[in-house]
Amino acid sequence: MEESRAGVSLKLVLLYVLLFLGTFGGFYVLRALMGTRYPIMVVVSESMEPTLGVGDYILVRGVEDVNSIEVGPRGDIIVFLKPGSLNEYIVHRAVGRIPRDGAIYFKTKGDNNVAPDWWEVPEWNIVGRVYGRVPLVGYFSLFERTSGGIVTIIALVCLVLFIDYIVPPERGEGALIPSGEEKWRKGLSYMTLTLLLLSSLPCLLFYFLKGLWVLVDVVALLCWYACDLLLPLGIRDEDDSLMLWLYHFTLIVLPVGSDLIYRLTGITPNRWWYKPSGTVPIIWFLSGETPLYYTYLTTLGLLLLPGCLIFFLSWSKKRRGRPLLPEL
Repeated sequence: MEESRAGVSLKLVLLYVLLFLGTFGGFYVLRALMGTRYPIMVVVSESMEPTLGVGDYILVRGVEDVNSIEVGPRGDIIVFLKPGSLNEYIVHRAVGRIPRDGAIYFKTKGDNNVAPDWWEVPEWNIVGRVYGRVPLVGYFSLFERTSGGIVTIIALVCLVLFIDYIVPPERGEGALIPSGEEKWRKGLSYMTLTLLLLSSLPCLLFYFLKGLWVLVDVVALLCWYACDLLLPLGIRDEDDSLMLWLYHFTLIVLPVGSDLIYRLTGITPNRWWYKPSGTVPIIWFLSGETPLYYTYLTTLGLLLLPGCLIFFLSWSKKRRGRPLLPEL
């Protein structure tokens, strides 16, 4: 068991090391490849919805010739330093080009805004052009840099390291369902994987679900609650089920829960901190959390804590040889 625990602890540490390296190490590699100082950013406001959603990762490529930037109602989406600001970055669409005094200035507008921005963006303020996006998962990149996120990560690591003391095993690894047949084992495994997939739908189909975001987020969380109950039974190895749950919780459930809170309360990540922005580089360390952040954190806890308790109750029962669903 000690060897197994060392293995699962290593997997968890590896997850966060990879996330850290992907955030920071990969950032500097992409900086050289993409030709811009901020190749990966996270959208933290709703001004570009539905084209870009809150919590999206965006991939930014540098612009060698600003005349290549297309302008108009369907112009290029660009990231730029807000005129008059030292560190507030905006991601909006280029809707106009203005030559002046040997330089190029751009008029910009958020797709979700009624009117164009009041400023004119000089060419030297442009960070790059948006080339791609990954829905929602940027929420975790933001969450891990908050006080609540740091505490959550430390708690998860400690949980894995000391799980043998918290929930000591009382039997060796056995069948998925003690007296069940193989067909039930396979059926339960398929059901568990289906629930995992359904709970991931907001991340997988975000841009095809316009107008249904709240409904899909709610359905995804309900599927996650059901998965929390069945996952320990659907995966034979207890350590594997724990790691799968942790991966899914970190990369999928946290973003989905955060998106639902935004849809219901209007609390976007740019309101978590006193320093507003439209998009932030993933390597920035953020500080100065607002009361709205703690409202978000409390709501997130109320949404996700029941599912966490369901999983650990089901997982600990199986670990002790008394699964919640002993027969099917």
